[in-house]
This record gives sequence, structure tokens and C-alpha cells, in this order.
Amino acid sequence: MISNDVREKVVRVMRTVSDELSTRARARVSEEEVAEAVAAACITVGITPQDYARTVEASPELDELERQTLTEALAGSTDPGPHDRISRESPSGQPSDLHKNRTYPLP
Repeated sequence: MISNDVREKVVRVMRTVSDELSTRARARVSEEEVAEAVAAACITVGITPQDYARTVEASPELDELERQTLTEALAGSTDPGPHDRISRESPSGQPSDLHKNRTYPLP
């Protein structure tokens, strides 16, 4: 049985690794770089890499979560726009361009 504390730490490691690898989106990331990111995240969270690996291996849910997290982080986003500047509400895709005609009424 995996304790909630260990499970929480493992998920925090995955989130930290995902954030780190996402900053290198679309760049070629080696298995060694992934392992280094996991080791660094483990130190930050307070769990050994060995305990992290054992916990992930012992839980099919965590194993699947790790696989999906790494896939998403390494694949990058399918949305090419600068997320922090372009509003998805903007009809033309331009920042602050909310005054154009719409096919639906504003609230």
C-alpha cells in the first residue's frame, strides 16, 4: 500500500519534471536529461529517485500518469500561439482585439 504522502510527492515530482521539460518544448530531450530532471525534482520534493521509481512501478495509475505527463511535456503544445498574449476570445487572434463583430452576442 502506497501512503498518501508518498503518492503526493510522486505526483509533485511529475509536475515539476513536466514543467521543466515543457520549457524545452519541441527540442530533442534525451533520456539522460529526463532522468536528470526527475532526480532534481525528487531532491526538491524530498523523495529519493529510487523511492519515486519504486512507487511509480507499484501503481499502474501512477505509471500511466507518468507516461502521459512525459508525453505531453516532450511533445509540446499543439497551439502555436503565444498563450500569454493572445486571448482565445479574440475573433482575429490579436491581443485585446475584442471590439470586432461577432456572430454571437456578448454577455
